[in-house]
Amino acid sequence: MKNLLLAIALVMFSLLAQANLIIVNSNQDAAIDDGLCTLREALAAANYDFAYFGCSAGLGDDLIWVLLGTSGDSIQLNSALPIFEGVEIQGPGADKLVLFPANSHDGSIFLINTTDDVKIQDMRIGGARSSAIDVVNVHDLIIEDMQFLNNTAASDNNYGGAIHADDNYGTTESINSLLVENTLFQSNSADFGGAIAAGGTHQVTVNNSDFKYNTGSSFGGAISRYTWNPIGWGEPIENIITSINNSQFIQNSSPNGAVALARQTLHINKSLFQNTLDAYTIFAPEIMGTIRNSIFANQSTGTAIYLKHHPYGSLRIVNVEFNTFINQSTAKDIYVAGDTAAASILGNAFAGSNPVSCQQANAGTLTSNGYNLEAAGSSCTINNNDIPNTDAELMPLSLYGGEILIAPPFPLSPLVDSGANCTNEDYSGEGRSRDGDGNGQARCDIGAVERPDAYNLNLDNVGNGSGQINLNVFDLVCHSPDECDWPLEQGETYTLTPVADSGSTFIQWGGACSGDTSCEVTMNTAKTVTAEFATVVNPIRLTTRKFANAPGLSATIVSAPAGIHCGRNCFADFVENDVVNLTAELGEDTVIDTWLGCDAISTNGVCKVVMGSSDRTVDLFLMQDPDIIFKDDFE
Repeated sequence: MKNLLLAIALVMFSLLAQANLIIVNSNQDAAIDDGLCTLREALAAANYDFAYFGCSAGLGDDLIWVLLGTSGDSIQLNSALPIFEGVEIQGPGADKLVLFPANSHDGSIFLINTTDDVKIQDMRIGGARSSAIDVVNVHDLIIEDMQFLNNTAASDNNYGGAIHADDNYGTTESINSLLVENTLFQSNSADFGGAIAAGGTHQVTVNNSDFKYNTGSSFGGAISRYTWNPIGWGEPIENIITSINNSQFIQNSSPNGAVALARQTLHINKSLFQNTLDAYTIFAPEIMGTIRNSIFANQSTGTAIYLKHHPYGSLRIVNVEFNTFINQSTAKDIYVAGDTAAASILGNAFAGSNPVSCQQANAGTLTSNGYNLEAAGSSCTINNNDIPNTDAELMPLSLYGGEILIAPPFPLSPLVDSGANCTNEDYSGEGRSRDGDGNGQARCDIGAVERPDAYNLNLDNVGNGSGQINLNVFDLVCHSPDECDWPLEQGETYTLTPVADSGSTFIQWGGACSGDTSCEVTMNTAKTVTAEFATVVNPIRLTTRKFANAPGLSATIVSAPAGIHCGRNCFADFVENDVVNLTAELGEDTVIDTWLGCDAISTNGVCKVVMGSSDRTVDLFLMQDPDIIFKDDFE
């Protein structure tokens, strides 16, 4: 035991001997003997391994803590911060510290020139005019939990507005790998790689990061990753790898791709590409790899995935699998051009409005491995197991209570449980395969998003009247005399609303629901619900109207017994002597001013109407909540 403890102590001592902790406690950009440690002084101590003014001595690959515990701080830099030795620089958080250049400083923020590893994390860099991070040499570069806003590349080396690590066309001399995690790149610009320029044979990995409104005037609005002559030809394409995972690319602009790559292996998984401006989203001459479980949305022109051959290249195949394409009528989803360019497609939802979603040109090859659905044509659905000319029935692209934009299929979508040969991942992170249609057997959905496990809800309309059952969250309607089956997510609670046709009234629920108002049903097993509608011999109509004294105010009027659910239905028929209670479900910043036409109003704002022999009208007047003050300027 003593020998074991001694060995552990020796290992700990050895590790501590290779690096020191240097604590930055000043937000100034100076090198003066004032007893404080600035970031510039800390890097000097780390680079030269000696104490520098108020900073402790560096030793090996040091750790620098920058203003930890502060909030809303900034450091204005008069020149680039040089990094000559391996170091890890950690700030207090990207929302707590920003580094930016003085008006007189047109260079980078960090200038890296070392054969060691460098990690920079937890800070924001904005306004750099010669790449925020400029790499001359580095072994492994890690960028984590950062924000890069409004940075541009140098006019004489226009590569990478936020990060320049390009040893093919740029001025980077050597780099082994670049890893970017949990980082925001917004409104950065360059000729090549508005956010990142990383051409060369080194590995590039991007995880859980957002690229928004970046511009590359030549190639790569977000990322430029070219490997051409002379450096690229000596390395097998299988060894040059770019991986993009769980990331979002929104409104990036370049004439040659939001992401532009050449001669390498590309892997994209669980990522969103939305509103790409200009011609292409993925511009990729001579690449191989996979594009999987991703969403390509709202591209108005050009092509989402453009695969192009190189005249001196060999055949390269990109596997495009289980993606969702929601592009407009003038945009193609996949374009394969040239005899060495090829794509195989499997399980994709081509849900856009272009009848030519896929196109081959100049001997390019497109092969379908089945289980693709195409909404507006049959250019992609060329396998017997494909589904051409069929609406995908997708929900709109939205957050749905989560943190990422998502476009899941509706419960009754033909995408649900219609795929095969998928991996165990999907765009949402819930995983595959699941029993989305509630039949007791799990199977892949077509497209990027897998619907969750479901139980079946059986619905039936009974009685001598007519009406419908609404599930508003999915815009599902079951109208008499139909019997409906809706597969709904297990464990979730849903509100069913009955709406009687003219001349009928809703009487009551049966099965898993009871009562005569809206019903909440929890899907903890398969269930059956009946809705009874009766014919009204002498129907008395109740009409509701809404008035507001300011724009943006909203409310939904709901009746008990059921019948009115306004704004979908602002009137319903009842029978004489029915007592109808009207409740207003109020929107944001909205309160009730008054009801008019009620027989009584309760203290909690419920309007009571006793139906006589004549039709009735009730008006609801809305006003802005008087407690909402300075809404647009204060929380």
